[in-house]
Amino acid sequence: MSTPSPSRRKFLKATTSAFAFPTIIPATAIGKGGRPAPSERVTVGLFGFGTIAQATTPGFLADERVQVVAVADPATELTHYGYSGELTGGRDVAKAYVEKFYGERKDRAEGFKGCTAYEDYRELLEKEDIDALNISTPDHWHAKMCLAGAARGKHMYGQKPLALTVKQGRLMSDAVAKAGVTWQTGSQ
Repeated sequence: MSTPSPSRRKFLKATTSAFAFPTIIPATAIGKGGRPAPSERVTVGLFGFGTIAQATTPGFLADERVQVVAVADPATELTHYGYSGELTGGRDVAKAYVEKFYGERKDRAEGFKGCTAYEDYRELLEKEDIDALNISTPDHWHAKMCLAGAARGKHMYGQKPLALTVKQGRLMSDAVAKAGVTWQTGSQ
């Protein structure tokens, strides 16, 4: 025995009553209220979280057009390093730092699903929702990470020095141009 299908009249009545009640959507979810919608923000992944990344990451977090969503660092936690041994770094420290920022700034946390931590930068590159990278690693990693990022179509901000050799710099420049992405070198 088959169940009777609803009449057209009942169907229309049920669906129109569902649309009669307004759905409350925050203005920021659609790009109003003075800041970009979550879908319009640049998602950033951090490569390394040591001395320099701790100086540049607050700038990314302060920009409402950006959301830091991932970090890759081979160390879980480094202690007593930096110029005076005053810093703690590594992927777990970065993850906690980013999540604390968004936890304290509810106005900036809309759409934030947490900061994912990776041991290997190549795992982070597999994330589909990363638009840009902050490369703050030891100098000998800059070229390799730039080439991998460009191959994945990621825009990049990398610390100085750009590369260790002229050949590395040329390879990086060519890869960025071919991919049509942006590379900026920090030179504070």
